[in-house]
Amino acid sequence: MGRSNLTPSELKAKNIISTNLNELLHQKNLKKVDVQRATNIPRSTISDYFGGKTLPSEDNLIKLAKFFNVDKSEIDPRFSTSNENKKVTDTDLDKMIDNARSFDGKPMDDHDREVIKNMLKGYYIGKEG
Repeated sequence: MGRSNLTPSELKAKNIISTNLNELLHQKNLKKVDVQRATNIPRSTISDYFGGKTLPSEDNLIKLAKFFNVDKSEIDPRFSTSNENKKVTDTDLDKMIDNARSFDGKPMDDHDREVIKNMLKGYYIGKEG
């Protein structure tokens, strides 16, 4: 059974995966039953993936990628190796900081938030480069 509390990126991934799977199905002129029979993934699970209700396990993602003869990143962008999908935005940094506290357990003031945000930005820019 899956987790009930998905992160925003997991929620976004469900929609992208659903769109990608449906597009591949359309491009190859196939039906979901063809996918189910070839991969041995249960029909209800296939339906959930194509409907954007659940995220595929990595094992099932590999089966789907093999079936469609594509890289798994063409179905699930979280497996992309390009830096395009890994850029950290100011919004991402703000969300990270929103969950942080100062040493004494109190919320950070605006100055501390800006200092931490700049430090994180520098760190992530270094990782992306």
